[in-house]
Amino acid sequence: SSGSDFPWSDFQDLLLITYGRSTATGTNPDAFHVRLNNTTSVYRGQQFFWDKVNSNVGVARGTESGARIGYFPRAGHTTNTFGSAVARFSDINDTGKWTTVHADGGFDDNGTVGGTGAVVIYNTTWENTAALTSIVIVDGGYGNLLADTRFDLYGLKAAA
Repeated sequence: SSGSDFPWSDFQDLLLITYGRSTATGTNPDAFHVRLNNTTSVYRGQQFFWDKVNSNVGVARGTESGARIGYFPRAGHTTNTFGSAVARFSDINDTGKWTTVHADGGFDDNGTVGGTGAVVIYNTTWENTAALTSIVIVDGGYGNLLADTRFDLYGLKAAA
């Protein structure tokens, strides 16, 4: 929050819009993660659904070290293909409950490279009652964020 124009305590929710691509090799989508208040514990109950050509998958995830915010293309996908995602961080200043992160997004690779595109929905509970003061963005562990990857953060105020 130190780099923001307004203190995060002014907001009820935050919205992170991502446009990105990974430098990782291969054609499986790469998941970007966030670590809230730069902590790796405890993120739980993630579920995601994605479509890679005609194959749909639903997975309940166990404990992880960050909240997933979307699937993005890798270096093996069509040049200049980027993915997009929107993540909402709910009730970031309510210290009486855990924070919820809901994210959805995807990308299309025009059916090339084995027809790899992805559509994804994540819901994550961060089992911590601290007010949210920072968001650290990390690649899924397979590469780096490609140049021109962009993150835009918006604050949402509670209804008056």
